[in-house]
Amino acid sequence: SGGVSQTAGKILNVDTVTVNTRGSVTLDQNNTITTVAGITYGGDVRLNDLDGLVFTGGIGRYTSGANAINVTTTGLLDLGGQLFKGQTTAFFGNGITSSGGNIDGNTGPVLINAGGGSITLNATPIDTSGDVTIRNASGGVLLGSITGDTATAANTLTIGVDGDISGSV
Repeated sequence: SGGVSQTAGKILNVDTVTVNTRGSVTLDQNNTITTVAGITYGGDVRLNDLDGLVFTGGIGRYTSGANAINVTTTGLLDLGGQLFKGQTTAFFGNGITSSGGNIDGNTGPVLINAGGGSITLNATPIDTSGDVTIRNASGGVLLGSITGDTATAANTLTIGVDGDISGSV
C-alpha cells in the first residue's frame, strides 16, 4: 500500500520493471531499463531512463484520483500498444512510437515530446478532456484520433511550439 521510490544516486540497471502499488512510483534517477512490463499505481508515476524504453504492459491506476504520469527517456520511447491512464500525462523520448493501445489523460493535459525524433501514434488514440500538446519532432508526426469532452470549450490541440516540428504532419 506504500509507494515505490528510489534513493538519490542509486541507479537501476535492469532488463524488466514491473510495479504494483497503491502509492506513488518514483524511479527518477539515471536508470537504464530495457522493458516496463506494467505499472499499477495509486499516486503519481515518475519514470526516468537513459537508453530507450519499451512498454509490454501499460500504466494504470487503482484509483480515479488526480494522478500524474511522467515518463522520460533519452532514447526511443516505444509505448508498445499499451493503455496509459493518468490525470496529467507526459511522455518524453528521442522519438515516440506505439502500435495501438490508448493514452487516456482523463481530464488532464497530455504532452508528447519527441526530443527531436519522430512521433508515430497513428494507431494510438489520445482521449482527454484536457489540452493535448505534440512537440519537438523533426522526423514527422503521425497521429491517430484525439478525442475529448466536446462540452469543454477550453480544450486545445497544439502541434509544435516555437516551430519545433519539422517533417510531415
